[in-house]
Amino acid sequence: MVAFRTRFAEYCGFCKDICTAPEHSRGSYILLTNTWNEAPLIPGLFERMSKQSKLPRSWVWIDDGSTDATAQVLKETAAKYPQLQLWVESMPKKKTPNFFTLGKSHERVLLKLRSRIDALGADYLAVLDPDTEPCPNYFARLCSILDSDHGLGAVAGYPVQEPDKLKSGRPMNSGKMIRWSIVREIDKFWDYCPDSFYNLKAESRGYRVGVVKVPVSLDRPTTAVTSREGAFRQGRLYYYARRPVWAILLRSVWRQITRQHGDDLLRGYLVEMRRGTWKCDDPDVVRYYGAGKGPVVEVLAALHLLTSAVRSASFRSGSRNRQPTSLGRARSSASTVPKRRRTQS
Repeated sequence: MVAFRTRFAEYCGFCKDICTAPEHSRGSYILLTNTWNEAPLIPGLFERMSKQSKLPRSWVWIDDGSTDATAQVLKETAAKYPQLQLWVESMPKKKTPNFFTLGKSHERVLLKLRSRIDALGADYLAVLDPDTEPCPNYFARLCSILDSDHGLGAVAGYPVQEPDKLKSGRPMNSGKMIRWSIVREIDKFWDYCPDSFYNLKAESRGYRVGVVKVPVSLDRPTTAVTSREGAFRQGRLYYYARRPVWAILLRSVWRQITRQHGDDLLRGYLVEMRRGTWKCDDPDVVRYYGAGKGPVVEVLAALHLLTSAVRSASFRSGSRNRQPTSLGRARSSASTVPKRRRTQS
C-alpha cells in the first residue's frame, strides 16, 4: 500500500494537490472491524486510523474466533493509542474463517451493543477491514456527504486498484458508512458477510446507496473474481439470496468469457440448489432478489457485458486472421486499449 500513501489526492474527486478535510463534517460515527487471525495487520491499521482527521466515537472489534495472537496484539496496540476507544467482542475460536456465518457475528455484537451505541449519539456506522488503508480524510468526507444528503443511506469510496467499483454504484464492505438509524432497526441479519445486506436494508427503507470518488488502498484483491474458491463461494451466496437461475446462467457465461471463473460460480450455485436447504428468509432480501429490481438490473448489465465480450472476442479473432500492413499494425496498437476486468460481483 506504500505506493498510494503520498498520492491519494490524485485519486480523489474532492482534492487537488494534497488531501484536504471537508469544510463541514458534523456527524459522528462508530467504526466496526471484523478480524480472524490477522494479528500482523493490526498495528498498521491502528497507525492509519490514528491519522484520520475525524476519529470514531468508538471502535468495535469483532475477533471472529482467532487462534493466533490477535487478542494480545489488540490489547497491546490499543494501549499505545488512547485516543481510540476500543470495544472488543470475541467469538468462539475456529480453525478456519467462515464467510457464511459472518453476518451472525455482526448480529450478535450489534444487538448486544445497540444501547451503548445509542448512548454515544453516533449518526453512522462505518466498516473497515484490517487490509484496507483509507485516505487521511476518508471518514470525515463520508460523514460530510451523509450529513448533506439525507436521502443517501449508505456510501463508500473505492479502491484505487479497482476503479471499476466507481461504476457499480454499490458500496463495498470495507470502507462502507451507513446510517446507524438503519442498522439499529435490524433484528436479524442474513448468514453471509453483511456487505450487500446493509445496502439492501438501506434501499428497502427508501434510501439511495452510492459510491463516491474517495480513495482507499487494498492489500488484497476481490477474491470473488480473482480465485476459483471465491467464485464458488459467490455462487453459493447467490442461491442463498434467492437469485433466479436464469440470471446466474447469464452471469456465469459472461464471467467465463472474461476469465473470471464463471464455471465455478455456476457450480457453487448448483451445489446449493441441489441441497435446497440454505435459503435466506428475510422478506427484504426475498422481495429484492426474488421479484424486485436486483435480478432485472443484473441481467441487463450481464447482457450488455456479454455482448461487449463477444464483440471484443470477434474483433480479436478477425484481427488475427487479417495480415495488416505495417501502418495498419501501428494504428491498431495505438487505438486498441485492453479493457480492465470488472471486479463487481
